Amino acid sequence: MLGSSFVKFYKRTTHSIWSTDIINCPHCLQKARIASRNNLNNEKTIADLYCQCLNKDCAATFVMMLGFKHNINPPAKSTAQLAQNLLNSLSKQERAALFEGKIPG
Repeated sequence: MLGSSFVKFYKRTTHSIWSTDIINCPHCLQKARIASRNNLNNEKTIADLYCQCLNKDCAATFVMMLGFKHNINPPAKSTAQLAQNLLNSLSKQERAALFEGKIPG
């Protein structure tokens, strides 16, 4: 038998975006679970989510759509690559001026 501290630890460490506290049934507004996912593009940024209502009096099944909209803050690697590309597009004189704190141009 598992101890209660292990069960609490397991629940805390396995919580993810797919937990039931973020999907609500559109019919009764109670919690629902994602039963499966069908990706609609190769990048896996658009998907149909097949859901089941957890309210036993409703028990609806429905499909919700998940889609990537935009970045709030792009990944650090993307930001660094963008900065490098911008620096590479400057002439040696413009780069030197930039590093001296002067705005090129």
